[in-house]
Amino acid sequence: MSNTMKVRVKNKNGVVDVKVIINHPMENGLRLNPQSGNKIPAHFINQFIILVNGEEALVSRCTGGLSKNPFYGFKLSDMKPNDKITVNWSDNTGQSGSADAVVN
Repeated sequence: MSNTMKVRVKNKNGVVDVKVIINHPMENGLRLNPQSGNKIPAHFINQFIILVNGEEALVSRCTGGLSKNPFYGFKLSDMKPNDKITVNWSDNTGQSGSADAVVN
């Protein structure tokens, strides 16, 4: 999925506020298709990983209970200018996405 994610970072005295929005349908597999009456197949993000300079800082396992186009917000401390933050996600169908941001 191209152009699936936006990452924003704001540094304030070494504490970085990270905001991530992921363009994803997040179907839990329980909704019915109004035209056919069949269930819409499950399609949801099941893993969300944050790397700081290549090392894991956060790992989140998810289920189909998240809303469409999920938003994640969190803070990272002890950050320095030019530290690299990488956001990775993968879903239950094998699709994945990644984006980088550099602390200013």
